[in-house]
Amino acid sequence: VTVHPAYSLFLRTGVASPKFSPEIYSRTAVVDFSVTEQGLQELLLSVVVAKEKPELEESRAKLANDTNQMTISLLQCEDILLEQLSLADGDILQNEKLVRTLESAKQQSTDMVIALKEADKTRVLLKSALELYAPIANRAALVYMCLSSLSKVDPMYSYSISAFTNQFERSITNTQTLCTTSGSHGGQQRIDMLVLGVTKGIFAYISRSLFSRHRIVLASALTFSVGLRAGTIPQNYMNFLLRCPSKITGPMPTIVQDWLTEKQWGAIQALGDIQGGPAAFSQLADECLDTMRWRVWCDHPTPETERLPGDWKLLTNIEKLLLIRCLRNDRMISATRLYIYETMGRFLFEDYGIPLSDVLSETPNVSPILFILSPGADPGRSVSLAATKHGISEYAGALVTISMGQGQEQSAEQAIAKAAKDGQWVLLHNVHLMRTWIKTLDRQMTSLTQDPTVIIHDQFRLFLSAEPVDYFPIGLLQASTKLVDEPPAGLKANFTRAYGLYSSEPWEQSTKPQEYHALVYVMCFFHAVAVERAKFGPSGWNRRYPFNFEDLIACTDVLAGYLENRPRVPWEDLQYVFGQIMYGGHITDRWDSRLCMAYLARFINPDLIDGPPGNEIVGGVTLPLTRSHAETMAMIQESLHEEGPRMFFMSPLSENRARASEATNMFQNLIDVMPRNQHSGTTADVQDSSNAFNGAGVFEDDTGAITAQQSAMIAMLLGAVPEPLAVGDVVDRLGNEMTPFQHVFYQECERLNKLSDVMRTMLDEADAALRGAVTMTTEIELFIDDLQGDRIPLKWLALWGETKRPLAAWTMLIADANTQLSSWAMDLMNPKAVNLQCFFVPIAFLTAIQQDTALRLNTELDLMALVVEVTKKVPAQIDLHARDGCFVYGPSLEGAVWDTTANCLAEVTNKDGTPMPVMTVRCLPLSKIDQSDCYACPMYGTTSRHNTYITTLHLKTRVPPSEWILRGTALILDGAH
Repeated sequence: VTVHPAYSLFLRTGVASPKFSPEIYSRTAVVDFSVTEQGLQELLLSVVVAKEKPELEESRAKLANDTNQMTISLLQCEDILLEQLSLADGDILQNEKLVRTLESAKQQSTDMVIALKEADKTRVLLKSALELYAPIANRAALVYMCLSSLSKVDPMYSYSISAFTNQFERSITNTQTLCTTSGSHGGQQRIDMLVLGVTKGIFAYISRSLFSRHRIVLASALTFSVGLRAGTIPQNYMNFLLRCPSKITGPMPTIVQDWLTEKQWGAIQALGDIQGGPAAFSQLADECLDTMRWRVWCDHPTPETERLPGDWKLLTNIEKLLLIRCLRNDRMISATRLYIYETMGRFLFEDYGIPLSDVLSETPNVSPILFILSPGADPGRSVSLAATKHGISEYAGALVTISMGQGQEQSAEQAIAKAAKDGQWVLLHNVHLMRTWIKTLDRQMTSLTQDPTVIIHDQFRLFLSAEPVDYFPIGLLQASTKLVDEPPAGLKANFTRAYGLYSSEPWEQSTKPQEYHALVYVMCFFHAVAVERAKFGPSGWNRRYPFNFEDLIACTDVLAGYLENRPRVPWEDLQYVFGQIMYGGHITDRWDSRLCMAYLARFINPDLIDGPPGNEIVGGVTLPLTRSHAETMAMIQESLHEEGPRMFFMSPLSENRARASEATNMFQNLIDVMPRNQHSGTTADVQDSSNAFNGAGVFEDDTGAITAQQSAMIAMLLGAVPEPLAVGDVVDRLGNEMTPFQHVFYQECERLNKLSDVMRTMLDEADAALRGAVTMTTEIELFIDDLQGDRIPLKWLALWGETKRPLAAWTMLIADANTQLSSWAMDLMNPKAVNLQCFFVPIAFLTAIQQDTALRLNTELDLMALVVEVTKKVPAQIDLHARDGCFVYGPSLEGAVWDTTANCLAEVTNKDGTPMPVMTVRCLPLSKIDQSDCYACPMYGTTSRHNTYITTLHLKTRVPPSEWILRGTALILDGAH
């Protein structure tokens, strides 16, 4: 193929930090135009100096320009000289023109060298003067580096460097005014005020576009990064805080089992090994065994606000944070917030929400306003209010609103083009639904803003609303001013908003006004409970559902018809319609459907509604004493002082599970968000470049040490990989006919061998890559990152199945599985007590119990069911096989505890997620099973529940089963970690 000499190919990607194969790098010249922290520091430094000391910036710019001109002149002189030398004939010493040129070039070169030396001296003086303002630029650059990584948390968090720089300039201007007012005209005090002002201004601008749950992620990333660079947070402390590793050296002591989990105990022991930590850390495990003071501290509702026992109170704030991470992870978000208050200030958590009209005054009219939606949010009202304030009338056609959907593409494009010309406002709802067309919208807006022939009216405005999606065009995201639209959170806020929909008092037109009003009131409370219960995570609802006010209004509309057409209130009909059709139309999980019906049975019943005025729905919430909407609204405002689990009929400790999950998610997000490179610099805000953040939550020292640590870790994991089980020998011994149990255990052996083979192969490849024997590929890099982050690699997880365990705990589980299968392979008999956690497919073993019984009794499998009897024993106490069925263990109980004395479910009082005693699982004909006084308890693989459902076991209860349904009580097979 003949290629033209002038041919060039340029390829551009909008993907941040793209991964290319070695082949791509060898065949192309890859130029990285992404923002670096050092480059951004220099850019922002020039901005702040131009604001504070314009004469310095002018001198710096003039010096740079003069230096460039002298360098160019010197090069031109050399080029002329070389050209004349190449063209000279004969003796060049006889060529007078050439000699004069040489003398002139020599003189120019001498003068320029002298001038460049003087310029270097001037540059040093300027640099010394400019470094006074470096902390301001460094802080702003650090904020941007944290901000630029937020897209890994939510893809909608993408910000342009130009918008950030503009906000940086506005923040400096605002702080300069404040400095002048306070009389601070120079010195370190002014620098400190500018650093604080810039941080506040930028964070106020950013926080408008962040969901509330992500603000603490950004605030924590900034605070911890500042501490790392200032040296107040040691690197190994940060590594421990992010990962909270666990060290398991043997069985957990019995004395702490009733108030510590295995994860907490392992974290305590790992904390004792932390290098450079106080000596007290190594004594913590012994103190937990010998004294009760740590149990008292841990049992406190808010231990982060309590003084530590004894001499432990001398620990620094960051060291106290490490203790809380180990012992009370559920309080880590609150503890981190307190740490940020004390180190950075409360301003990082202030409410910076401002009216939309003020946002419009700060942004150019060509920049779209993008509302990032959350369930229940409606930005239409905010746009209408802003339009009224700016004299934009919807009735006059100056505000065009379009709900995007199929067939609306052309209307939207035409509306935008007309609005840009005539100065109208356009609001496009739910643009995320138009996955293909949204790229067309991006091109249209780019054309409008970049085409010099297009004149855009000064009044033009474009408003967009979209839910977070990963396919939103980056160009449109960065060009937009983003605002997060979140409805008020909390039970009281949702109850107030729901009841506020009925200010017209529709019950007064009913023939049964008292019942109508009471049912509307109760349904408003039910709606608030249904929406807010999601904050408890999977123990609240197995899945998240978009319950909204339309569901509530539909229920009350149907209620009006039922009350008018029936002589008496049809309680069961209302429960069914509301729970199975209106709200139930969203629900896709049968256990969530059961929960919804349990709530409605509690709320929609004659004992509650027909009772006396003031009858209590739940603690602190009573039926209204009057039908007046205003008086009832005032009563709602005065009630609901508590919004804890009790208001949802849930276990008091269920909130701890939700908080622990939020904390774990926060630290996982921090691993992604915190800046990955710490560049060397001249200020205290920058640390040595050898300290790099590798993305796995580890701050490391040097490349050689990193490789040695990685190699040691891989060698340790290779030693933990089980040796292959002799399945061939097992097949020979089993023969052609196998029992259901033998089928299950044989298949488990095959699965474990396959997993072990994949583990060994990947570890060998990683070890070879670290030694330089093979090429280090992106896949191997990601694999090593997973190992360092104590995460199970995806390929291993795909073979094992769903689990929430960290890598260290999972490898121990694999060792237990190997021990259990090896024991079976020796004598081909079931273990005396079977650990369900060790199965790849746990339901297979439980089904084998049914199949084995059905074969022995010659009964159809459909006519049989599992029956469980809970013993009082632990696995170590089992020394014989069960007479009927099998002894099993492994599941933990969430939302309840097992009372071994009463032999039934009981209320959680101390620690949730406790392991169940050994259970006897057997199979009986349906005709012989008595499930009265039993709670149908679902068993899930992990705490994420819904997609890990295994089976249902009926557990004895002395209270109505609905109590455990409302508490979200479930067995979790992999819940101890």
